[in-house]
This record gives sequence, structure tokens and C-alpha cells, in this order.
Amino acid sequence: MQSHYILADSSFFILFLNDINDHSSLNKVIEKYKFIITQRIKDEITQSYNNNKVWLDEKTKDGNIIVEQTDDESLEIFKPFISKEEELKQRGEYELIALAFKIKEEGHDFYLIIDDTDARKIASKLSLESYLVYTSKFIELCCCNIKIFTRDEAIKILENIRNSRFRLDTNILDSIINNIQRW
Repeated sequence: MQSHYILADSSFFILFLNDINDHSSLNKVIEKYKFIITQRIKDEITQSYNNNKVWLDEKTKDGNIIVEQTDDESLEIFKPFISKEEELKQRGEYELIALAFKIKEEGHDFYLIIDDTDARKIASKLSLESYLVYTSKFIELCCCNIKIFTRDEAIKILENIRNSRFRLDTNILDSIINNIQRW
């Protein structure tokens, strides 16, 4: 699937902007795709990290990142699956999933980058599993399939993730690095 849009949770942006401090790699991806986020995700990206606000404002002004509004009505699709407490706790992820559901219904191709296990389960229940990708797997795709990153660039990003506070199983990380090295 050649996707034209990327819907990513705040952790994806915070990883590049703060955890591994690699704006240039993130910018390479943003030059290739249109990113769509919700206002809540935008707030999460800038809430704890004020320096992200200037970067994010520039990308939204340039049209590289689109901020879509969501409302309570769009979250109605979650009622059969989650409690009100869960919805409030992970509202950013759920708003993003609701937006993905809408974009899927409109017939667009996209990647839905979410690493949270509970949010991924909900997305799968809404038949979005073919759009879901983990951040680490997306970096592999950016190297091996999409050709945004060279092999060395992708491995460097993944090694920086290994040394960051981003939660990622070492075995999964090693497997992805091995896939890239074999490519």
C-alpha cells in the first residue's frame, strides 16, 4: 500500500523531537507525506516541550501537518469497546483512531502510527489493523520500502531509540535492525 497520509500519535513526534533529538529525520518523512493530527495531539506534543511549538507551528503553516478537529460525536464509535475513564485517559489516541476511521471511510490510504497496545487493540476492532504500524517498523519501511532513509540512517535512528527513554522491546529492535542490514 502506498500511503499518502500519516496519522501519528504524539509519542512519534516526541520521540524524534525530544527523545532522540533528530529533527532532520522527522523533516525528511514530513517532506514525503502529509501528516494529519488532532488538536489534542498537537497540544500533547507542545505541552511538556515548549520548543516543539515553533517547529509544529511552522509545519502546520507550511501545510505539511494538518490539524483536524474532532468532536464527541466522532468518539461514539468507541462506546462498545471502552469505558469513559479509558476514553479520557487516552483521548489523544482515540481521537486519532476516530479520524483514521473517517479517512478510511473516505477511501484514502494512510499509515496509522500508534505504539500503545490498548489503542492498537481498539483500532483493530474497528478494522484498521491493515493501516497500523509501530514507530520502529515505520522506520524500517522508510528505509527498505519507501527509501526515505539509507540503511545507515535507519540503523542510527534505531540505535538512538535504543539509548533513549522510548519504550521498545530490545528483541524487536534487534530484529528490525537485522531486517534493515539484510536489505
